[in-house]
This record gives sequence, structure tokens and C-alpha cells, in this order.
Amino acid sequence: FALPALPPGPGFDAAALRAQPRPVLVNVFASWCVPCVEEAEALLALSTHLPVWGIAYKDPDAAATDFVRRTGDPYARLVADRDGLAAIDWGVSGVPESFLVAPGGRIVWHKAGGLTAADVERLARGQG
Repeated sequence: FALPALPPGPGFDAAALRAQPRPVLVNVFASWCVPCVEEAEALLALSTHLPVWGIAYKDPDAAATDFVRRTGDPYARLVADRDGLAAIDWGVSGVPESFLVAPGGRIVWHKAGGLTAADVERLARGQG
């Protein structure tokens, strides 16, 4: 997959994700998603331990960037999945969903639904 970047940071594609030397949490979210607002604090906490990359799902660019500005920005990289096709490739059934991707691109942990404080603690300890 290759998706357009949302400002202010760089975007990413499958090759960039596979090339990472440490695990990355990929979070799929939308501005219209209530559980996405509820997990924002957990994502911010996790971003101090682990790179978090975001995919804005079926969201206008302005709405996605405003959402990130309002809720706090945990994302080292942020892209737009405007038509939802990348989410289909990831197997996303709804938002939010998060995937822990190991170096090389293998998904080693997945959560459908919002992240909790317990998830953050487990992932920060490397137990995803």
C-alpha cells in the first residue's frame, strides 16, 4: 500500500513500515469515531515508548488533521486512506483498530476497538 501523507509529518507505505528497525504500532482511526476520541490518551502515552503511525480512515483530510490537533498528536507518521481500500487490505472491520508490526512487516499483535491503559502497559513492556 502507498497512501498520501497528512501534514505536518511524513507519510508511509508498506516498504517504509517493513524497513523499521523496531516495532511500530499502526493505528486506524477516524474523526467521526467516538471510541477513537476515547483512546487518544492511551495512544499519547504509548507514543512515548513506541512509534505510533496513523491511518485516517474514510475521513476528509481537514477533519483528520483537526481531530489529531484536538485530541493530541501521537503519530510520528500520518496518512489518509480516503477510500478505505488500504483498511480492507489490513483486514480492518471498524475503527479504531491497532496493529503492532514487527521489523520486516509481520503483524504480531492486533486489537479491534480502542486501546486501554492495560494495552499501553503491555505494549510498552514489549509484550504485544
